[in-house]
Amino acid sequence: MTATQIINADGRTHGFAPAKILFNITNNAHSQFEVKLKYVKVRDSKGSLGDSVPQNVSNDMKLRSKEMETEKFLKAVVDADINPVVICDLSHTIVYMNPCAVQRYAKKGGAELVGRSIFDCHNDHSNEMILKVFEWFKESSQNNRIFTFHNPKENKDVYITALRDENGSLIGYYEKHEVRTSETCGKYSFN
Repeated sequence: MTATQIINADGRTHGFAPAKILFNITNNAHSQFEVKLKYVKVRDSKGSLGDSVPQNVSNDMKLRSKEMETEKFLKAVVDADINPVVICDLSHTIVYMNPCAVQRYAKKGGAELVGRSIFDCHNDHSNEMILKVFEWFKESSQNNRIFTFHNPKENKDVYITALRDENGSLIGYYEKHEVRTSETCGKYSFN
């Protein structure tokens, strides 16, 4: 990750921060270090003790760093799924496809589908059902998963699942495939 030196309006150096975090700091409502705050020491990108930064900025950087670490793990979980996962936002735009989904939908555009409407990928009946499910998700925070069809050729059930934030508000939805076929390899088979 690129580290960027933080410099106060009076020209004092405040160590280094990841560029993405610095962007968040410089664009917050506190107008980049204009409020007098308690300062804490930080380490620069080489691990040397640098000048100090405001306490709340240091805490914000720690929190954002932890969030970025969590996001990395969550992405890895979705990417490791051996079944397609297609995630859409509230405007029905595809915002993420795991590698399996990219491969499965390669004939329809694969990774190029990200940023497009989910409705571009389905027929009229399927689009109508997606909208009905979406409205059902909005009715209650308890409405979170619905079976859409069974694929007998692959012995899979397909669901649409709501995505909700920490307050239970709908933030999107995703298509989830679940294989019904029992595993045939032995337990803990490392071959």
